[in-house]
Amino acid sequence: MTWVWPVVPARDLPALTADEMRQVDRVMIEDLGIELVQMMENAGLHLAELARSRFSQLWDVPVTVLAGGGNIGAAGWCAPGISPTGEHP
Repeated sequence: MTWVWPVVPARDLPALTADEMRQVDRVMIEDLGIELVQMMENAGLHLAELARSRFSQLWDVPVTVLAGGGNIGAAGWCAPGISPTGEHP
């Protein structure tokens, strides 16, 4: 059986403080065994998928990704490495 993540509208997601998010990261890494790099790659993949769905008319246009230096910046770093088929080049 394949696990499918439920779709939850953003308005139904709780906002987390930075300390709460660090706790979530700790649980993911220490308790669930999910590596930080895997979380970063997943964030980048989903960012690329979101951009593809929102800006499909710009498929063949070069894109520049600007990302900050915080934790979320890693998704911007990972997203450009995802090909249109969702695979790393």
